[in-house]
Amino acid sequence: MKNRKHSLFFWGCVLALVPAAYSQSATPMKTKALSFEINGLYLSGLNGGVGGKMWLPGNRVLVGSLDARSITQTREDDDTATFDEKSWDRSLTVNVGIEQHYDWAPGLSPYLMGGVSLGYSAYRSKSGYVVNGGYQSDSWRIYPGAKAGFGLEYWLTPRVSLAGQQVFSGSYGFGRQTDTSPPSSVTKSDVRSFTLDLGTSSLMLSVYL
Repeated sequence: MKNRKHSLFFWGCVLALVPAAYSQSATPMKTKALSFEINGLYLSGLNGGVGGKMWLPGNRVLVGSLDARSITQTREDDDTATFDEKSWDRSLTVNVGIEQHYDWAPGLSPYLMGGVSLGYSAYRSKSGYVVNGGYQSDSWRIYPGAKAGFGLEYWLTPRVSLAGQQVFSGSYGFGRQTDTSPPSSVTKSDVRSFTLDLGTSSLMLSVYL
């Protein structure tokens, strides 16, 4: 319910730009642009990426982006410092897609989009007493995916645009996990996953060159 409310608020803000588009007199640029994206507009946090876009004949736009993440967490025992927990999580995802735009009003362009992605992630978690090395889990995963959605791009100036879009995506992940525990126990297993996202709102700022 919270996600739905935030999505409705997000699209309400985007649609509020519609009346202003009819009074825009400058011709927007439709060439190449550097784009900055904020996705996952929920209270739990924000995720983002950077990419670019290039307009093609027929109001089609080739888009690409690179998303990277690195998180490291450490916790030590305050009293003895003999027990600690450490973990890190790193990921890299490449996205490529096509947008089909439609002329609606000066400076305002709705569009449909589709694309593919390829991601890689690695995770390590280690916890236990320092004297015996503790428990450690290492894993890596590769996840190809596909997505489709719709959006609305509005030119704030001839060179700067703001776009809001709703994306539906799915991905399949496969990889390997290795668990190590003292004194010398090692367990290896295959990792499989399927993720289906039924709607993520994202906001993109594009600067045309």
